[in-house]
Amino acid sequence: MKQKISSLLGIALSLILVSGAAAPAAAAESPAPSAAKMSWDVSQDLISNIPKGGLRPGSIEGEWTVMALARAGYHLPNVYQTYVQNVTDEVKNGKGVLADCKCTEASRTVLGLTAVGRDPRKIGGYNLLQPLADFDQVASQGINGPVWALIALDSGKYAMPQLQSAGKTQNSRKKMVDEILSEEIGRGTGSAGGWALDGSVPDPDITAMALEALSNYRARSDVCAAVDRAVHTLSAMQKDDGGYVSWGAENPESTAQVIVALTSLGISPVRQDFVKSGHTLIGALSAYYLPGQGFRHSLSDSSANAMANDQCAYALAADLRFQANQNPLYNMTDGAPTASSWPFYPG
Repeated sequence: MKQKISSLLGIALSLILVSGAAAPAAAAESPAPSAAKMSWDVSQDLISNIPKGGLRPGSIEGEWTVMALARAGYHLPNVYQTYVQNVTDEVKNGKGVLADCKCTEASRTVLGLTAVGRDPRKIGGYNLLQPLADFDQVASQGINGPVWALIALDSGKYAMPQLQSAGKTQNSRKKMVDEILSEEIGRGTGSAGGWALDGSVPDPDITAMALEALSNYRARSDVCAAVDRAVHTLSAMQKDDGGYVSWGAENPESTAQVIVALTSLGISPVRQDFVKSGHTLIGALSAYYLPGQGFRHSLSDSSANAMANDQCAYALAADLRFQANQNPLYNMTDGAPTASSWPFYPG
């Protein structure tokens, strides 16, 4: 992991160097906005659209928004406290259960709480890591289960909770890493590389998420080899405009996941093998950027999309953190943002 810079001046100077897409050749056209500019704009949009009752557990107006803002360095104590209270209320109402069979609900909530400096093991008298102790339940969701359980546990370097009842399989980090590796497309063949929810064709989103989960386990030779294959696969899948296609459609969310994956691995998003025909990943995101609104899901859309805003916001935070030598997006051991943290927007 890169050593953290020691002053806000260092952060500011490094962020000034953040690169966006290459400027178009035509002099009459404006250059693409920088990562810092897009990050600032989409974050302001997320803040202005926080619902009256505050952010709460959920995939929209929930943890991803909380994490995007917190990891971009926004010090919003009232926003975060309301979110924590909403989580606490829901946990109490459910007697410690956020979802009966989807452990990813617990994993996502762990990320939101950790991002704002709250211990997910002490919420309303319950330990929200507890559902992750059951390997069978975690694995029942397919590859998404172990991927997000690993990311959640590693976000705060939490110890694996122990099962509280017999007849279940105790989970471990090794079990989840092995499970992810076993799902690699073409494993054991010369064409191995990448992951998907199903089928035999690698998907950029799932491949990127698997890389985010495996990023802390590359000391294992089999993990290192699978990571290298997957990075090569992602490079090969990238389109000439710098973006990605998932489920038959090009979209910014896939590009965002690749940015998070690369920065989790310590790889620059502008490394040469991820620059296609002069187009970068950040440049590909800028095609979906709507000034003053955030990001649209499709180039044919005329307005921003909530999911695209969340994912592009935290991907841009991941890129800026990488440029500033800060912890990767999901390594939240550096704590919650304070009044002296980011954001920094150079104009």
